[in-house]
Amino acid sequence: MGDLISQKKAIEQFIESSSGDYDNLDLILGQSGVLLSYAILLDSAPYQSASLYNFDCTQIFKLGNERMNVIWRKIDTYPSIRLGIDFSLLGMAHGWAGLLYATLCWHVATDAPLPLAFHQRVVELANCAETHGRGIRWRRDIADSHRRSRRGDYVASWCNGSAGMIYLWTMAHQVLGNQEYLELAILSAWDAIDSTDMGGDLCCGAGGVSYALLNLYRHTQDQTWLDQAKLLGERAAQASLGSPLSLYKGGVGVALLAVDLQHPMQAIMPLFELESKSLVSP
Repeated sequence: MGDLISQKKAIEQFIESSSGDYDNLDLILGQSGVLLSYAILLDSAPYQSASLYNFDCTQIFKLGNERMNVIWRKIDTYPSIRLGIDFSLLGMAHGWAGLLYATLCWHVATDAPLPLAFHQRVVELANCAETHGRGIRWRRDIADSHRRSRRGDYVASWCNGSAGMIYLWTMAHQVLGNQEYLELAILSAWDAIDSTDMGGDLCCGAGGVSYALLNLYRHTQDQTWLDQAKLLGERAAQASLGSPLSLYKGGVGVALLAVDLQHPMQAIMPLFELESKSLVSP
């Protein structure tokens, strides 16, 4: 709304409420989500300048760097991802993909150096992929592979499955330049597309898959992904009829997707992607 004074107050309140110490590292419930939020704040205009109405952005830089150091000191105590010990979930919302994605976003938004072990962890996660049909997929919980009594839990969703992986691999390709990461994004997309067991919302359903395909479309300019995103958007709209008024768990997010599908080069998944680093001029 252009209400910069209220915006400044809201950011100050967010910083105060997010400065606590807690053990959870994941993107939705833990410290990686705070780090991503700091990255989004710094990425979003008008916070490219040093201050706004006496709001000092260096505080966000300081808190974000401190948060990333805390996260990676903890990560450095974990064994290889494939072992499934200490932190065994792999997806975007609650697992390794979210930790790595938030770290990349902080790096892109601030030019802060990536942690020394970052590349090793990215390779470890890539090596957990399993071929499936014309794509690849990751177990929701890699520890399942060590439990003979349980079958693998595989989903296509943004939160715990292939769709969420697309965002990590396109950003890894953008930042690190390794062509293999783009291939991982494409293969993740095919697995998400081929899944039929999903609802309509952004978190767990077709809406989130559609947004992920829009991300891949912006990244590659391949019409295939836009066409598939539109098909998934239609499925999401049908599945979300009568759903709650929620951004990620209901019809609000799907309504936003419907508008974004009309402007795919400016579409980003809300409260998740870095806007200025993601959008492409039409």
